[in-house]
Formats: sequence, structure tokens, C-alpha cells
Amino acid sequence: MDYLSYCNRRVITIKPTVNIVFKRLFGNEKNKDILVHFLNSVLKYYGHSDFNVNNVKFIDEKLRADDLEENFPNADILVSKFKRLTKENDEELVNIEIHVSNVSSRLYRSEFYASRLMTQSVFKGQKYGNIPEIIMLNILDYIMFDDRIGYRYFPRNGLYDKKMNILTDKNGNDIIMDNDDFDFNCQLSTIHFIELPKFKTKNENNNDNNVNNNDILDNSLNNDNKDDDNSDEDLNLWIQFLNNPNDPIFRKEDTKDIYKKARFELLFLQDDEKFEKEYWYRIDSIITEKSIREKSQIKTTFKLFHSNLDSSFIKTLSELPENEINIIDEFLKESERNATYLAEKLNIDANFIYETCDSFKLSYNTSNEDDESKNS
Repeated sequence: MDYLSYCNRRVITIKPTVNIVFKRLFGNEKNKDILVHFLNSVLKYYGHSDFNVNNVKFIDEKLRADDLEENFPNADILVSKFKRLTKENDEELVNIEIHVSNVSSRLYRSEFYASRLMTQSVFKGQKYGNIPEIIMLNILDYIMFDDRIGYRYFPRNGLYDKKMNILTDKNGNDIIMDNDDFDFNCQLSTIHFIELPKFKTKNENNNDNNVNNNDILDNSLNNDNKDDDNSDEDLNLWIQFLNNPNDPIFRKEDTKDIYKKARFELLFLQDDEKFEKEYWYRIDSIITEKSIREKSQIKTTFKLFHSNLDSSFIKTLSELPENEINIIDEFLKESERNATYLAEKLNIDANFIYETCDSFKLSYNTSNEDDESKNS
């Protein structure tokens, strides 16, 4: 058996959507070709029709200042590309982030981080016209928007007609520029969201999807149909790769070399004993962080209902998904509340629900027939 056949037969047991894996695969100097292919496949079809890059420059962490989070916050992978090599300051910054846990206000966070990147990209004495275009690419391993659209982007831009020297804002108002030679970057930032679970499809002939099936990384709202708007082959293939690098399409002799290399890099990583320990430590951290965050959000939602606020207003304040807010609302309205069933619906520890009910002096029952009705 040759080495390629051997690699094709092997099963990848680490998830490329875990940030430390994603960074090592796409944020590595020796894998620049993988990142370039990925960016060209994704961005030029969604808001960046002229996006084409042959090379990228990783922003050296040492150049991101001593306080990385202050100067370049939340940058899993931060690269720059020049749009025109003749103009040194005409560049784009691409910030790529991978997220496995649902954190509220992701859109606002991305807008904030884009603004922070702008402020750190222009030095004292430079003109504001030197601000680079910021592309925020958020890859989410969870459902963020309650619809079937798997890829969306939010441009912060107007339409600039150089011949007429008119800048048109989003409301259709014309702004006449004084200088005919004024060089204006009218698209300051674009925020992209790819929701991976919406692209997942059932593959009855492939059982490798269930390898290392961690509950924390599963998505309960999988959509079995690909979004109709995403028809580009390479875009869909990269999304498919992130969802399941063990898919048979990536294990054929005629598979494109770029995907073969990506699979090889993942196999190389999982064979590294040091990295394996780091990986499972990260998985444990994700589980712990998710549990703490969800418990806090549930308790806060209980408190909001306990304050007799209107449910529609609570939905604007609570960080829980709307369906979970509705589940809690229905539970609180029941004359005989079953706290065990509520815990099952919210996929949370039952003892935590009991303690939460006790803290708000709520009467409840458990599903065990031997348990007596509790009143606090």
C-alpha cells in the first residue's frame, strides 16, 4: 500500500473547527497555499468579487505589540494582502476567527473588533486615507441566525463613482467630493458569517462523522439541506471539509491536491503526542466554558421572568436562544412544574435547575416517582 492510500484510509479524529487545530492548519507559514485557496474560494463570491490573492502576509504576533488582545483583539488568524503592489498602503486586513460556542452579540463584537483593527492600523502622523479595508471572516460551528441562509455578509460601504466624484451613502444621498484626485476607500469593513451546521448533510455511506463525537461540539439544529445560494464548488468543499474532513470526497485518488495536503496536515497534527494533549485540554476547556456560560444565562433569564418583565422584552435582554427562553417561560407558567424535564429540554444538569428554582422559591416536582413535591 502506497503512502497516499494509507492516508486516505486513516480517520481524522481531531476537529478542524477547534481553534487550535484551525490555527495550525490555516495559520501556518508552510500552509500558506491552503489559506490562499480557502480565502479565494470564500471571499470572491460574497461581497468581494475582485478578491484574488496569490500570497498573504501573516501579521507577526511580535508586531502586534506586547498586549496582543488590546491591539489586535480576538484574531485567530490575521493576514494582510496588497490589492495593488504599486501602492504600499493599499492593502486589506483579513481577520479569520473560528467559534464553537455561541456567544451573544457576535455581530456587534465583530463590528467592534473591526473598528479596533482600524485604529491600530494607522500610525500617528499618517492620513486617515491609509486605513486598510478590514475583512472579518467568522466561521461558526453553531447556528446564529434563525433561517436557512448559511453564508451572509454585512458590508459597511457606499458606492463610489470616480468619474462623477460622488460618494453615495446607503440612504441614497450624494456627497460631492472637492478633490478630483481624492482616493477614498468606501468599503471600510465587511463582516462575514459562515454557519457550518446549516451546510451539513446526512451521508448514510459514511460513518466517520461520528468519530470523537463530543456533545459540546454537536449542533442540535443541523439542517439537512445545503443552502441554495452557495453553489460554488470550492466554497462548498471547504465548508464540507471543516464539517467533516473524513468525507469520502476528500479520500479519492482524484481529490484536489490542496485538500489532500489539508488532510495530511491534520493527520500529522493528531500523531503529535504533545499536540494531542493540548487538543484534549482545549476540548475540556470548551466544555467547562460552555457549561458555566449556559448556567449563568439560564439563571439570568429566570431572574428576568421573576422580575415580571414582558417576555418580548426579556428576549431582547437574555443571551439565551429564543427557543430556550420560550421553554423556560412555559415551565414557569405551569401549575405543576417538572424541573427534571426542564433540565432535559435545556440539556443542563438537573441539580442546577433544582438549585435555581430553590433560589427563586419556586415550587417544582422531579420526574422520579419517589421524589416528593418540593416547596421552598
